[in-house]
Amino acid sequence: MCGADNRYEMLRDTIEKIEPYFDKIHIIDNGSTDSTPRLADYSSKIIYKRIDHWDGNWTTCYYEAIKEICENEWFIFHDSDERPSPQFLKNLRKIVRWADQGNLNVLAVQSCHHHYDDRGQLCSNYEQVINQPGFVKWNFIKRQNMVIKAFGGHTGFHLSNPRVRLLREFDPQCFYNHYKSTSSTRLSAFAHGFMFPNSMDGLKPYAAEILSVREKLGIDHIQQLYHMLYTKEIPEPMLQLIANWEFAKAEAREVWELIIRDQCKFNLCTHCDKPCCSYF
Repeated sequence: MCGADNRYEMLRDTIEKIEPYFDKIHIIDNGSTDSTPRLADYSSKIIYKRIDHWDGNWTTCYYEAIKEICENEWFIFHDSDERPSPQFLKNLRKIVRWADQGNLNVLAVQSCHHHYDDRGQLCSNYEQVINQPGFVKWNFIKRQNMVIKAFGGHTGFHLSNPRVRLLREFDPQCFYNHYKSTSSTRLSAFAHGFMFPNSMDGLKPYAAEILSVREKLGIDHIQQLYHMLYTKEIPEPMLQLIANWEFAKAEAREVWELIIRDQCKFNLCTHCDKPCCSYF
């Protein structure tokens, strides 16, 4: 299942690569004005669904697609700015068989990796699974599991569900290439409770609290939160929600410096015409 939003070229490129490996490809178009509708004729496998009165919530699009999917089928959600590697596609059926043997309904690919190309990478390892607090962006979903939740601009399943598993890095045989910037991918992964290898122990108790802070502050974009952490703009009462503030502050500084270095050099501030973080 692919989401579409005026990204015809990007989505066509993704479909070309995944088409041989899937029985059906659902395109959920939330009102694109480019050539995206033409993709409906690309292959007989494609099921094109257009939502002209989109409410801004991707969950609406997901449910529309799920209506067309048979019970007990597995489907994989792709953002239009994602693409799987050849290695991932080769291992696809093996991953699904492994999940069926474990009576799982959802497999969420962990979106953090320390070795990037210039698009960034999303990495998974289907042989190691963990269960931890927080939400994950989901990728593999079995039709019978309909509990889809929206949180902070992302949609996912809560990991307290015993049938939801997070796929851990690192596995060179199975990863995603992502069009978004490297530091943004890492930032999003950190905010959603994913663990970096060099800070695995420290992040476990922190994940639920960072989510709580986001929720209480009404922050939709995690970049906002990290900017606030970096500039110490979070109100003092909210800081009490973070058990390990020094850890958070250090991690925020490291991540935000990555953003400044990797992203802002390509984005000039509209006020000062210099690279900065204002575009977040």
